Amino acid sequence: MMANWASAAMRLDDRLEKMPRYRDRAREVAAALAGIDGITINPDPPKVNMFHVYLVGDREALLSARDTVARDHGLWLHGALRPTDVPEVHRFEVAIGDAALAADLDQVTAAFKTLLRLADGGATSASDPD
Repeated sequence: MMANWASAAMRLDDRLEKMPRYRDRAREVAAALAGIDGITINPDPPKVNMFHVYLVGDREALLSARDTVARDHGLWLHGALRPTDVPEVHRFEVAIGDAALAADLDQVTAAFKTLLRLADGGATSASDPD
């Protein structure tokens, strides 16, 4: 049991040390996504390494587009979409960690643009040009 505690304490120290970088990256990602029509960020700018993304569109079309982007680009953009009080607006949470530190921001932005285009009845493949 003591070994588990020591391992957890070491991992916590590592994560705490990285939190300023995670927060800064959350702000970069949020700013890039906020520039896309059909996306709203809350809070904007993020105060920590987490924020919510609000997407406008049909829920099933957004989920199908997410799956297409994942298949074609290898980027999993979000999990479940949560409903909001506004019809056709859905939200999900972004938590920035090590993987997001290494992600190419231009690639992520392009993938979200593709997601919204596909969900809006655009091209049927995420590899189609913008």
